[in-house]
Amino acid sequence: MKSWLPLLLVALILFSGCSELKEQVNKEINKNLRNPKPTPILTPTPQPQTSTPQQTATPVQTYVITPTPTPEVSEEFDRKYSEVEFSLDEVFYLLKSAAVYYEANELGKAKNECLKGRQKLIEVEKELDELYSYQKTEKEMELTKDLEYFKAFLDEYLASMISFINLVDKYGESTDYKETKKFFEDFREVKRRFSNVYYYLYKMNFTPDEEEFVEVIDPMLKFENRYCQLVDEISGNWYAKYFFQVDPHDKFVVEITEKLTKDIVDETQIKYALKNWVANNIRYKHDPNWKSDYVYPPSLTALLGEGDCDDFSVLLASMFMRAGISNVHLVFVDMDQNGEVDHLTVGIPEEDKTIIWEPQYKGRGSASQDVRNWIIVNSFDVTSFISNPPPNIYVISTKGMTLGREYILNLELANYGLGDGYVVAYATFDVYGSKEYVYSHDKEELWLKSGESRIVDLRLKIPYNVKTRVHVFVYIYYNDRLWDEYESYGDWFYT
Repeated sequence: MKSWLPLLLVALILFSGCSELKEQVNKEINKNLRNPKPTPILTPTPQPQTSTPQQTATPVQTYVITPTPTPEVSEEFDRKYSEVEFSLDEVFYLLKSAAVYYEANELGKAKNECLKGRQKLIEVEKELDELYSYQKTEKEMELTKDLEYFKAFLDEYLASMISFINLVDKYGESTDYKETKKFFEDFREVKRRFSNVYYYLYKMNFTPDEEEFVEVIDPMLKFENRYCQLVDEISGNWYAKYFFQVDPHDKFVVEITEKLTKDIVDETQIKYALKNWVANNIRYKHDPNWKSDYVYPPSLTALLGEGDCDDFSVLLASMFMRAGISNVHLVFVDMDQNGEVDHLTVGIPEEDKTIIWEPQYKGRGSASQDVRNWIIVNSFDVTSFISNPPPNIYVISTKGMTLGREYILNLELANYGLGDGYVVAYATFDVYGSKEYVYSHDKEELWLKSGESRIVDLRLKIPYNVKTRVHVFVYIYYNDRLWDEYESYGDWFYT
């Protein structure tokens, strides 16, 4: 456009009141500028070089329209969001107070703080419902979701602590073996709620070094320790706790498994996808006391992002089962070939062998070549173990009496475990100086259910003119294998 034209047009507007002239001026401006009304933001745009080398091109300003951005969070939403957040912080304070009372073993005060918190959450629910009507942008929806996770975390934690305190009030610190199964089922329900707490902390992007959460995390970890100790005591062995931490219904397991396998049909590829995720996303943390320490449930392993071999295996076994893979086993291994279990992994029997799926192995294949040197000490199907757990049978008392030339031995047996067991009770008279000679023996076979006790009468003929003693054996079977045994001797005496 010629440089004198804009000046002429402006001059005509200033010095003329004629509307027709103004209209012609506007048409001329639109014809030459071809732009709407300019904004204050100016961007110089150089024009193509058309001049000779001795000439200098004159830059011409081009006007750019910048739209006003829509705010990510409106003032109304921000105000309501702050109100809900403040209310949730009040509940969090009550939760921390309850945790302090719980640590001090003041369970009554802890429960009262939890009840106050849950009552406050009813009010927060109404406030949160109002917040939904304000959310319009993606940012506002994201912030609302954060509050939902925070509220869910508080709700599950408070409910879990109340349930646990009620459990202690109902059963006391220890339970009679007749109530073992019911007590454990109730305890496990509380434990599942705590797993939900870990999941919501995970969704909140919680990190374990956040000081404000340490006070509330410690009681949960102590609960996990208590749970594992209880399983060990009830089952009578140190490895049942691993099976009872496997949970294909764990919220984290459900979410991550469905995400990783939604586009995979082949079962082998599903196993690889799940195994590789665990190996690449969980850090190994050595625990020299892994047999006696508590094992993490899946959501806690995901939350902390670390664990030892048993935590890895519990997580992977849970994911396998969630994906519909059958016959998943926890496998107890002797890696050093010294006769002791020193590793836990996951295995799936196929034909006459067990395929190891090592959750720590990051390479190609299901496990490293080192597994060829491993010795499998024990292997149990997880589903079968949980649905039909082993018995834990004790000899409560032994009483003997002589009736003529007959010795009557009473054995009282009780099953403290979660599962039923087959028992063979056997008694003999040993003769002093002879390892082979047994004068008399008797045995009885019985099926002992969980929480059941029985008295077994064994009758033996008393040998003549020898030094002898009563020798008792109790053999306990589980799934057609010898599971446990008990042996005792009486004092030597002369007949």
